[in-house]
Amino acid sequence: RFAGLAAVWAAVVLVGVPPLARAFFRRVRREDDLAFAFLLAVVFLSAWLAGLVGLAPIIGAFVAGIALNPLVPRQSPLMTRLRFVGDAVFI
Repeated sequence: RFAGLAAVWAAVVLVGVPPLARAFFRRVRREDDLAFAFLLAVVFLSAWLAGLVGLAPIIGAFVAGIALNPLVPRQSPLMTRLRFVGDAVFI
């Protein structure tokens, strides 16, 4: 049961989140505060769902980060904000 739930969760995060994020970013500029809030919400939601499945929430956040990373330009205000929060809060 655990393996099945983990596989479904991984598929949702790795396959379902990127198209959802692309659609969101088509409507919202990546520099907006709303884009930052969206990314954090996806990371926290993935962490929460991972916890429900039986995985450690940090794994959920990490996998969401892997899924979202290609969608955020490296030299952008959004990436700067994400790096700041990651460095200040999580490290």
